[in-house]
Amino acid sequence: MSKTFLLDGRPVPFEDGQSVLAAARKAGHYIPHLCWYGHFPPHGSCKLCVVKIGARHVSACATPARVSTTPPSSATSAPARLCTTP
Repeated sequence: MSKTFLLDGRPVPFEDGQSVLAAARKAGHYIPHLCWYGHFPPHGSCKLCVVKIGARHVSACATPARVSTTPPSSATSAPARLCTTP
């Protein structure tokens, strides 16, 4: 059984050590980002890839994907980005 988390209500499989952003991209989900541009290493400071996991807003590029112990485990992308847009 593969490990998964929910992104906007859909399961996203991931491998150990993979970030939320990497797993989402591999599964065909789009989360805006800059650090995958090639010249920028992922470090989470631009906050373009912010997602909401539980009650926290985190950078998807710098957050390791994991299975939550409290169902449903979810990362919600669009509403979290709306909260950070001026």
